[in-house]
Amino acid sequence: MSEEQAFFVLSTLCDRLIPGYYSTTMYGTLLDQKVFESLVEKTMPILWEHLVKADVQLSVVSLPWFLSLYINSMPLVFAFRVLDVFFLEGPKVLFQIGLAILRINGEELLDAADDGAFISILKSYFSRLDESAHPRSDNEKLRAVTRFQELMVVAFKEFSGITTASVQEQRAKHKDAVMSSIESFAKRTQIRNLGPESKRLKPDELSAIYDRYHSAIYERQLYLQKTAEELERYQRKKQTSSAASIKSTLSTGPLGSSVPSPVTTMDYDTFREFLAGATQWAIADPVTPNPTSTDQQTQIKKRLSPDLLPADHEFLQRLFRRWDTDMKSTLTLANVVVGFADVVGKRKDLMSTIAYWFELYDDDGDGRVDREGILRISEALLFVTRRSDEERVLSAISGFIRRCFEYADPDRHTDPDDKQLLDFADTPQSPKAVANVALDPQRPLHITLPTFRMVILADETLESFFDTGFADTFHLLPSSGSPPPPVAGYGLPSAKGIRGVLDGLVDEATRVAAEVRRRMEEPVEDTGDDAEVDDAGGDAELLKGAEAEAGVPTEVPAKSAVLEVRKGPGQEGGRRAVSHSAKQSEGKGVVEFEGLREGMEV
Repeated sequence: MSEEQAFFVLSTLCDRLIPGYYSTTMYGTLLDQKVFESLVEKTMPILWEHLVKADVQLSVVSLPWFLSLYINSMPLVFAFRVLDVFFLEGPKVLFQIGLAILRINGEELLDAADDGAFISILKSYFSRLDESAHPRSDNEKLRAVTRFQELMVVAFKEFSGITTASVQEQRAKHKDAVMSSIESFAKRTQIRNLGPESKRLKPDELSAIYDRYHSAIYERQLYLQKTAEELERYQRKKQTSSAASIKSTLSTGPLGSSVPSPVTTMDYDTFREFLAGATQWAIADPVTPNPTSTDQQTQIKKRLSPDLLPADHEFLQRLFRRWDTDMKSTLTLANVVVGFADVVGKRKDLMSTIAYWFELYDDDGDGRVDREGILRISEALLFVTRRSDEERVLSAISGFIRRCFEYADPDRHTDPDDKQLLDFADTPQSPKAVANVALDPQRPLHITLPTFRMVILADETLESFFDTGFADTFHLLPSSGSPPPPVAGYGLPSAKGIRGVLDGLVDEATRVAAEVRRRMEEPVEDTGDDAEVDDAGGDAELLKGAEAEAGVPTEVPAKSAVLEVRKGPGQEGGRRAVSHSAKQSEGKGVVEFEGLREGMEV
C-alpha cells in the first residue's frame, strides 16, 4: 500500500466510517457507546438489568473495543479478520461483534458483581479465542470450531437485524443527549480550571458567563460567515473581474467551510456584542437608517445585523485593554471571568471601584490623570449613565468636573539650571485669572488617586454609583423579563457635547480674564459725574474680585466666582449667551459650572 492509499484509507476511516472517534471531544466514540448500550438493553434485557443493579459500567470494557477496533482486545490474527469485515460491511460490524461477545459470555457475566470481575471474564475469553468452542463434543466437526468462529457466527446470524440504517437511526436519536453531556463536562472542566479569581463569582454567574462567552463567539463567527457568503453571492451576480480574488480571499479565511471555525478567543467586536447582552449601556442608541446608501457591503451587513447593535465607545476600548492581561488583543474565558470578578465580584467595595476607574485612565501608570483624562472620565460617566434621565446624575457629573479642576495639581517640571529673571510672586492677579489657570490647556495639570477619591466621595450620587450602581448595571444571570430596548432622546448630552462645552468655557474664561486685566491696567479718566457712574457700574462686577484680593472693602457679600452658560435665542437660534460675575470667596477664585446641562444641550 502506497502513502497515498494509506492516507485515503485513514481519511475514509475517520471521516466516513467512524466520524468523531478521534476528535478532541471524542464525541463519535461516546455516541456509539450510547447506541451500544441501547442495543444491549433491547436485545439482552436480563443482562442489562444485572449491570444496572450491580452498578457495572458497560463502557469500561466496550469503549476500548470500539476505540481500537478490537485490535487491543483480541490477538492480532483475529482482530485483522474483524477489520476485513468492518471495511466490507461498515460500522455495524463493531456493534454485532460486541453484542455477540456479551451473548456468548452472558451466563458468567450474570455472576459478576463489580467492574473488576466483569473485565476479568472478558479478558479470559479473548485469550482463548483460538481454542475449541466445544472441546467435549463427540462430533469432530464441532470440536474443530474455534471460539472465534463461533463469535463470528453468532454476530452475523443472531444479530443480523443490526443494519447500517438502524445504527444511523440510533445515532441521530442519542446525538443531542451525548453532545449536551460533552458540553456539560467541558463546561465543568473549564470552570474548575479558571483559577482563584473565579471564586469571587457565584457558580451560577460563572455558568452564565461561560454560556454567554461561547454563544457570543459562535454568533459572531456565524454572522461573519453569512456576510462573506452574501458578498460572494453579490460579486458572482455582478460577474465582475474581481469576483475570483474576493472568493479566494474568503475561502482561505476561517469562514471557508460551511461550519464556523472553532474560535475560542474573543476579539474587540465580539467583546462589544458580549457586553451588549450583559448591560444596557453597552447597547448602541438606535439610529435612523440611510435609505440612500449605495454601499452594497454596508447594506448586507445591516440586513444581517441584529436589531440591537453594540455600542462603540472609548470606555469599552479601555475596558477591553484592561481585561486583556496577555496583551494579545483577544480575550480568553479566563480573562473575561477575571474582568467580571474585578467589577462585580465578591469583596468589591467602594474604594476598590474608585481605584479601578482611576487605573483605567492612568495610561502611563504613574498615579496621575491629566486634564484629558479628566474629560474622558466625565465622558465615560455620561456614557454609562446615559440611560438615566435624572437631573441629579447630570448635576453630579457637572460637580465632578468642577471639583476635579478645582483641586487638580499643576504639573511642575522644574529645571535647576533654569532661573527666573523676574519674580512675579507678588504681582496681584485677578481672581478669575487665577481660577481659570486650572482650565487652561496651555498649563497642564493632573489629579491623583486621593484627589479622585475625595471628589467622588464629595457627591452622594457619585458615591452611590461607584459603591453599587456600576456593578448593578451588569446582569449576568438571564431574567424572565428582559429590559426594554434603548430609545433615542433621553435629554442627555453626547460624549462629544461635554468636551465642546468645556472647551467653550475655557475660551470664554480666558477672554474674561484678559478683559479684567486690561481694565485694571487702563487709567480711569474723569469725564464727569455721569461717566463716573457709568464706568463704576460697568466695571463694578469685573473688579470685585480684584478689590477683595487687594484688601479693598466692598459692599457685596463674599460669594464664589460663577461662570454660567445658558442657551439664548439669538438672531440665528444657535448662539449662547454667557454671563459672568466675579465674586470673591475666602481669597480664592473658584469656577462653578452652573447651567452645565443647558450648555451641553446647545
